[in-house]
Amino acid sequence: MAKQEVEIAVCALQRSGHHCVMDWLQAALRGKYGNTIRYINWVNEFLPQIDPFNTNTHPTDDSHKCGHGDRGKPRKVLIYNFEDVGLYMMRSMEMVAEKFNGKSKKRYTVLIMRDFYNLLASRMERTRKGKPLDHPYNALVGLWLEHAKAAQKTGDYANLENLVTINYNRWFSEAGYRKVLCDILKCKYTEDTMDHVHLAGNGSSFTGTRGNGRNLRVLDRWETFKDDPEYIKIVNNKAIQRLNTAIFGWCLKKEKVGLVKKAQISTVQKKRK
Repeated sequence: MAKQEVEIAVCALQRSGHHCVMDWLQAALRGKYGNTIRYINWVNEFLPQIDPFNTNTHPTDDSHKCGHGDRGKPRKVLIYNFEDVGLYMMRSMEMVAEKFNGKSKKRYTVLIMRDFYNLLASRMERTRKGKPLDHPYNALVGLWLEHAKAAQKTGDYANLENLVTINYNRWFSEAGYRKVLCDILKCKYTEDTMDHVHLAGNGSSFTGTRGNGRNLRVLDRWETFKDDPEYIKIVNNKAIQRLNTAIFGWCLKKEKVGLVKKAQISTVQKKRK
């Protein structure tokens, strides 16, 4: 017999806004399943003989506790996330999760993606404030490209089972897109948590935990670094330009004045030329 109704394995890169997305998603899941959610944050590293789901808990809600005393409590939803890892982890974790948590009736692999340019800007801002992240910038490029290819159903991980890609840019800016995601994941639509600035990682790299989550300039962080030589060198990458355009509709191009945002040209516009 299945231990839980739904299991959601989330993969994202640090500074992608994924904790905000997961808070919203859990609010939507509570609308259907109530407070029977077990959430484990940052299940990155494990050994076969060690239970990876009893290591790093999320501190903001009692319904998420997963210490030894809470392990046996009834639950309908299991949600856990990985940060800054290759997608090979997602293929292995279905077996590991079943071993330690029991079988799930339905399992989703959720990939949360933020556009590369704002993602890198947030990571550089945080690093320059003395809080470096797990991977150097050259490793970030490879990870982002791997995730982007999977989101486009190409590359080595094109066939991840029940893959749902969440476009963070659209999730942040479009209520209609959030409704679509709720339909896909079969949960109850909500706008709860959208005003919040998540506490994980000390909030925004730029403004910390201050303000209203809806008013953060998360789609324009790249502008802070558009003339920065280190930033320009990293983003002046054709593979990034191609995949960022395919997923987010725009890319940055280097010109004499620095980096310039180029919008995607629609098929209709191309035909008119």
